[in-house]
Amino acid sequence: METSFVLNTLEDTEELAEKLAREIVGGQILALSGPVGAGKTTFAKLFAAALGIEKPVLSPTYTLLQPYTLPKPMRGIKNFIHIDAYRLESPEELTAIGFADFLNDPETVILIEWAENTGNLLDGQSVIRMNLSVDGDLRICNLN
Repeated sequence: METSFVLNTLEDTEELAEKLAREIVGGQILALSGPVGAGKTTFAKLFAAALGIEKPVLSPTYTLLQPYTLPKPMRGIKNFIHIDAYRLESPEELTAIGFADFLNDPETVILIEWAENTGNLLDGQSVIRMNLSVDGDLRICNLN
């Protein structure tokens, strides 16, 4: 079932990030898609903060993957993996850097920016898909 959110302000985005951080379970993947400027990285930073991560979260555009340890486990979640797939030349690049090591781990939540570049790596996984778009001054998030 698809749900849409209008993100008029940064506070709206923060509320959505906090809502998902309260509901997500270990082993799940947040797969973010959308054009440049739609708010994927902003959402990733706010989501990490909602998980309790205090250090700056930067988009791992060149390193592809950045792991974080939650300072205080949340409902059994101890790790947050932030992936930026924008520069992927092939999905196998993620496999080569150990992406599979984090899949289905009940202590880990994964967020992937540019998830559309991961090919079929997410098939069969527990994925929450977020499609972010821009409509004038509004950002729209379709969640399914």
